[in-house]
Amino acid sequence: MSGRLDPADRPGPTRGRAAELAAADEAVAAVRRGAGGVLAVEGPPGIGKSRLLAEIRGRARRAGVRTAAGPALEGQQAYPFAALLTALAEGGVLAEASFDSPERFLREAALALEAAGEPLVILIDDLHHAHRETLAGLRRLVPCPGVLWVFAATPGGAAPLVAETVAWLETSGARRLRLDALDEPAAADVLADTAGCRPGPDVLALGHEAGGNPGLLVALGAGVREEGLTATAGAGVTAAGNRLPTRVTQLVERRVKRLSPATQRMIRVAAVLPRLFSVAHWAATLGQRSSELIETVAEAFEADLLVEHGDQVRFRHALVRRALVDATPRSLRRAVQREVTGVLLEAGAAPTEIALQLADSAEVGDREAVALVRQAVEAIAVSDTQSAAELSVRALRLLPDHDPQRWSLVTDAVHLLYRAGRDVEARDVGLDALKGALPPAQEAEVRLRVTSMPTRPTGDRLRQNVLALELPNLPAVLRARHQAWLAYNLATSGRPAEAEKRAAGVDLCDDLHARVVTELALTAVDTAHGRITAALKRVEAAAEQVRGAPYESWQEMVPFHHADVLATAGRVADARGVLRTAVSRARHVSADVFVGAWQQFGGLLSLTAGRLCEVREEFAAIAGEREGEVIGDFDDIVRFSVWTALYAHQGDAEFARRAVGGARRMAGGVSPNVRRLARRVLAERELRRGDPVRALRFFGDDPLPATPPLLPHEFGYHVAVVRTALAAGDLTAAEWAAEAVTVPYRENPGIRVYEGVAAQVAGLLAGDPQVLADAARLLGDTERPLLFAAAAEDTGRLLGELDERAALGHLGTAFDTYLELDAVADARRLGRALAEKGARRRVITRDRPESGWASLTSAELKVVRLIAEGATNREAAASLVLSPHTVNSHLRNAFAKLGINSRRELAKIVHEADA
Repeated sequence: MSGRLDPADRPGPTRGRAAELAAADEAVAAVRRGAGGVLAVEGPPGIGKSRLLAEIRGRARRAGVRTAAGPALEGQQAYPFAALLTALAEGGVLAEASFDSPERFLREAALALEAAGEPLVILIDDLHHAHRETLAGLRRLVPCPGVLWVFAATPGGAAPLVAETVAWLETSGARRLRLDALDEPAAADVLADTAGCRPGPDVLALGHEAGGNPGLLVALGAGVREEGLTATAGAGVTAAGNRLPTRVTQLVERRVKRLSPATQRMIRVAAVLPRLFSVAHWAATLGQRSSELIETVAEAFEADLLVEHGDQVRFRHALVRRALVDATPRSLRRAVQREVTGVLLEAGAAPTEIALQLADSAEVGDREAVALVRQAVEAIAVSDTQSAAELSVRALRLLPDHDPQRWSLVTDAVHLLYRAGRDVEARDVGLDALKGALPPAQEAEVRLRVTSMPTRPTGDRLRQNVLALELPNLPAVLRARHQAWLAYNLATSGRPAEAEKRAAGVDLCDDLHARVVTELALTAVDTAHGRITAALKRVEAAAEQVRGAPYESWQEMVPFHHADVLATAGRVADARGVLRTAVSRARHVSADVFVGAWQQFGGLLSLTAGRLCEVREEFAAIAGEREGEVIGDFDDIVRFSVWTALYAHQGDAEFARRAVGGARRMAGGVSPNVRRLARRVLAERELRRGDPVRALRFFGDDPLPATPPLLPHEFGYHVAVVRTALAAGDLTAAEWAAEAVTVPYRENPGIRVYEGVAAQVAGLLAGDPQVLADAARLLGDTERPLLFAAAAEDTGRLLGELDERAALGHLGTAFDTYLELDAVADARRLGRALAEKGARRRVITRDRPESGWASLTSAELKVVRLIAEGATNREAAASLVLSPHTVNSHLRNAFAKLGINSRRELAKIVHEADA
């Protein structure tokens, strides 16, 4: 038989079904040994049941097993045994059969199967369309030695006898394979297979609306290719104009036309309702009572077109909704949408619901619609930033380019998009608006929104300040804010002298925003110069000023610097307390970008505390993202810092590759802090090669501030420079680096970490083991164990032959500390030094398996347990103080390691693991 179940008609690999295919391979292997078996494949329309059966058939043939296949076609319900006879005849099992009675046919079929004489795989597709006598007769034929039966059925809307038959098959030993939606990587692969090349952002966005449904994905990819809706560029294939291919609309139309006329009408009206809608609003739009919809709603649910979402309803796949909307004439669609808006207003619907409807139905220039959408944005900006950002962008599209209200909508959209974590989009919206001619004040306001995105690259932010301050006749407050941000951006990029000069020239105008940002700039300057006591007083004063003030996003920088200063002073636990409070507040105001940034900063605090294993697991989920691209934003710097630390302390080859590659690209960066990070990595590489002279060159003419702002874990940088200079025989360079540490020590009496590091560099310069031992003692009383271990190692190495017993004691202490922190590269280096002195110490590491439950990291385990309990990604993120994006990465990694595709499978595995 050719057609649906012919592997030749199914080109390309079957994506995202590894577990199901493994089960099929196992069943085929069993039938080759003479055993019987049954596989029951279930899933909604378009989920890939026919594709899976075709793949199973192809694998069976390649294994040398004869196959027979037949579909139960929709129009054959009136013909007993049609699908069964087609399959048996196609496989050469039963060429002719008597239809005098069902009993005689089934007897002949059973005898033919017994006489087949070789293993056989029989595949019946769309079992839900089979005649009732076919379903009843299967109980006489299944199971059968030497025969593997493979059935596919759509649950839900099938007749009761179908459900009973599948249940009976399962009790008789059938293995049930429930197909779920494909995950994102598999969905992207299907699009690439069918479109003919890698999908670009537009096609991926449309593919996301398919909800992992292979049928919709295939129609989308093939339609994009066939209809020439592509523009192939570096980003991959894109859909011209974001238009749906005819293939998709035709597929959806075929599904809808299988419904009753009343349900068809309901579904088409539902498509122009908001994405989430209530049955009451649905009924009101149709002019009916909710009770009158019972049968038609049930039919729509059984067809898997709609699903419940809390107390509301939505389309199972957003792409189906889009196809139905596209298929409705524009004039009719607009009229119905306006009608729906009236119904929602009369019913007292939520502002967001009405605004979404208006944004979908309004024409460009509809000021009334824009005003209502903006009201909704104001109502939900704090509680639901994502929806507010989306609405603000839609409102922006409703105003023509030169409308006088447009600039205020731009500033709102930029602000909300950034808060929602869509920082690149926020910047693009702002810069796009600047392409037009705006009055100076409006242009400066838009630039202020762009420059006050602290997680964006400092070079980009500085440019906006400079351009804004060149504009004429700026209001005093707006000018003061740009001056303050200019000082701040200079300070955080590693240019403290310029920042201090700029901060002194800010005309504060009694403006809270300008005043606090100026204080933060000076806090960063003090931190860079090692004036930690002064910095702490400044940032605590800034925190007091914003306490109780109406929330604005820029205020999030206050706890950032507070935590940074505390960690720099050695108070890591206190810094974590500030972090927890800040995360709680960011979640309360739905500021997703800062939740993610706080997670990143938490990684720096973990590095500061020497928690290398914890950092490795947390960042493993996102370590490879944007690899090869260095833009110098906060995320980039944190990610690079993690690579650097894991390279230096664990010697990880993969992180070494990433760190060195990133360092080469960042070595010429605009920011001194970025350049310093790059030099540290390149110097580390040369030290590992045994070339301290070349390593010292990479430190160049670095001005070496006492500590770079927002990088408290880098305290060991100065000690590394001193150690490298001494190894290279350059005493001048060593003294120069040591002076950079002793200045902040004098400025901050009583701060142990400064006192300890100053003693360490003094001991290295003087070659005095007692001073180094004092440094180790001081650092041992801080929350900086890596610094303590390094000082103990320096002490032991300097003692050398002077006091071998004491040297072994210090080296052993350092070794144990490194091992406890999972700093295996440091421990191995020290292990070699101990071995030379006859004291052998072994570094034992346990390699984690690549797959299975034992392969999951502790971070992944925390996520999968919450997901298995029913939490959404966002709920798990809130519980674990992670960003939803990181939770998604952990979950994707866990699925790959466990070889599963659904949360149902995950819940089962977690339950079995905990049993």
